[in-house]
Amino acid sequence: MLRGPQDDDEERELRHLGWEPATARATAERRAQQEREQAARLAADPRWRRGRLRDIVAARYLALEIEATREDALKAHDLRLSDLLTTPEEGRRFTDCMPSADVWITLVTAKHRNPNSRWEPNDIFDIDALSVAAAYCDIVVTEVHSAHVLHRAGTPNRLATRVLTTLDGLAEHLRAAA
Repeated sequence: MLRGPQDDDEERELRHLGWEPATARATAERRAQQEREQAARLAADPRWRRGRLRDIVAARYLALEIEATREDALKAHDLRLSDLLTTPEEGRRFTDCMPSADVWITLVTAKHRNPNSRWEPNDIFDIDALSVAAAYCDIVVTEVHSAHVLHRAGTPNRLATRVLTTLDGLAEHLRAAA
């Protein structure tokens, strides 16, 4: 399943249903480019990496990542974003109360905090996947750096998610739970 279709018939059927792997790759590249541009803006004024970087990332999340969903929800209630988020604190509470947004913002903030980070399309895939998994799964196995970032932010405790770094750790946890 993770590798994708295993034969030509399977691939043709998936493509007929709308599967187009190049679209996801192009979208991830565009989003990685946006993060590279943001990194350049942060590099131009390094104090932002030491200050309210999470607020900057959260604001961009609201503006870019959930724009269509946000607009649909506001329209359904005849509201504007400024009706809901009148202070930075309200904006922070708003994004932090959405578990996947909280994880996404935590991971992106950590990556932007390091001025030597390079943004690649796979970073986008990883952050998107982990923001859903860590927010809504009971157990997540991920690489060491992301686990460290999430643990340091208190995410596993806040979301009641076990974040592990090895399959051996997962097996051990499952044996202990049985």
